[in-house]
Amino acid sequence: MIFLSRKRLSGSHIFYRLPATQGGSSPLKQIVCFAEIHGRDRFGLLFITKCFKFNKKLIAISMMLNFSKHKRHKSKISAQTFVFGLVLVWTIHGLLYAAFEPGKWPCAYLARGSSGIAVSHLENGYLVNPALLTFKSNNRLGLFYRNYYSINDLNDFVLSGRFSLFKMPLGLSVSQFGDKNYHEQTFFLGSAFGLSKTISLGFGLQMFLLSVKHYSQSTAWGALLALHYRVSDKIGLAAVAGNLNEPQLNGHKGDIPVYFNTGVQFAPNKKISFSLDVFKDENFDFDFRYGVGYRVFTLVELLAGFKQQTHAFTAGIQINKMMVHFGYALEMHPDLGVSNAIEVGYVF
Repeated sequence: MIFLSRKRLSGSHIFYRLPATQGGSSPLKQIVCFAEIHGRDRFGLLFITKCFKFNKKLIAISMMLNFSKHKRHKSKISAQTFVFGLVLVWTIHGLLYAAFEPGKWPCAYLARGSSGIAVSHLENGYLVNPALLTFKSNNRLGLFYRNYYSINDLNDFVLSGRFSLFKMPLGLSVSQFGDKNYHEQTFFLGSAFGLSKTISLGFGLQMFLLSVKHYSQSTAWGALLALHYRVSDKIGLAAVAGNLNEPQLNGHKGDIPVYFNTGVQFAPNKKISFSLDVFKDENFDFDFRYGVGYRVFTLVELLAGFKQQTHAFTAGIQINKMMVHFGYALEMHPDLGVSNAIEVGYVF
């Protein structure tokens, strides 16, 4: 199978991809279907029906079906028009991959503008930086849910846990993204240990499962390394390198891109902390992400952030009461609107 690349979920397009026909995995033989979001009320479906190669480019004869969401008619979606045209699609293999975008959870990370890998107290932080497992020793179970921009059935579900085995911390999660026809499932297992009193090293293994209804499935494995360095009580540094083995979904290395994330935390006092992450993968430019957390009470923290690449503002809240944790995050995208996420956890 070969999948046409898409922009990040936090970008302006969401692609639904169909695998290549049984005639082979060549881009010339594949059928591609994707949904393009035009703001909050309109989207389109593009079907590439016939392809031919010209000057290292793939010329695709396409059919576009546009839809409109009318709020006056109880958000009923109705077909408006058919558009036929020509589309240029680059056949660079580096742009052919499935999503499996990292850093889609937890709530505390999202609410900080998808930053905070260096924040030692980040709730469920081991999901984005396994090295943070060394900062908490209690057992924990958590459930996470996120809906993307009020698009029906386009959701994330995550079941996570933190345990200890022979005094070594373990973090695990099972997640599923997609809708009724397209599913991305990720299974994660990670651990960490202290190299010294100030340096922690984390590592993890992920299994990726891609499933398209009535078509087929693909699996891949990914490895990641993580580091956290406590410079002082006020400053922390971190780095994460993911998919270092260049996971293969279709027999081609890099189907799921390698990514790097570096972060810094500055906490001038016990109430407030600032975070800055710089994210980079093989297919996108550097993304600068800014976040801040303010502890109103001992058990309540307010969060806010900004994502430079998508110009999205984020906010959220974290509440820890006895053995129960509650988290909420929202992202306000300038074109797609609001995306909501919620999580609950139980510490024992």
